[in-house]
Amino acid sequence: LFRSPKYGEVFVIKRHEQRVAREHKVASWATLFAHMVGFAAIRAGGELQHHPIFASSPVGSLICVGINEMIILLLFRSTMWVRKWSASALDDCKDERDYLFMDTVADAENDIASLSISFLTIQALRFWLTGHLPSVEGGHSGHTHTANQIAVMFSAALVFAVSLALLVRLQAWLKTDTEKSAVLEMKAGGEEAEEHHGDDSLIMAMIFQGQNTCSMALAWCSEGKTQEKWAQQQQGLCRL
Repeated sequence: LFRSPKYGEVFVIKRHEQRVAREHKVASWATLFAHMVGFAAIRAGGELQHHPIFASSPVGSLICVGINEMIILLLFRSTMWVRKWSASALDDCKDERDYLFMDTVADAENDIASLSISFLTIQALRFWLTGHLPSVEGGHSGHTHTANQIAVMFSAALVFAVSLALLVRLQAWLKTDTEKSAVLEMKAGGEEAEEHHGDDSLIMAMIFQGQNTCSMALAWCSEGKTQEKWAQQQQGLCRL
């Protein structure tokens, strides 16, 4: 609270302008590159799903989701080694900029994996439901879904919504439990505490990726079926 002779009491906040500007720049570029890589991963996984070996059944299409995810995780692991090597080669110490960089990269990797997993999973679900594998872009050329199939897709969207709510609840519970045991971990010290903290971070990262995947799968289900239903209504109006 700042008291000014001219304006009276004014609420102000102190912040580091250069730091905030740098955080905004890093976040904007990370979002841009994450979406570029995410849609590239969708394209690669879609082409793999249309390979004759996997395009014969919905199970093969679903296997492509796991293959695509393993390749993405391998790339993430390789880039992590490069980041660690470059950080140690430059100044051999971690500061606030390194932690900002690592957190931003982790969020970007989460978006990449969630985008590809959610879209390719919905592609496999639509293949199982209709018997026709959608195109790489997600369109059905010359095939119209029935009302029952659309209802099943909306039901799947509801399942993803419930799963998302459960994962959010689980994240809140684990976060509370971690905060309660923080003092005990600090007292324990040593490698045991660091190992436990690393396990908690891995679990939280998996939960966060699950939240992103469920939310995006929910969007893919509802958006595609709503758009198709609207197109059918427009065709009916044009006939009238």
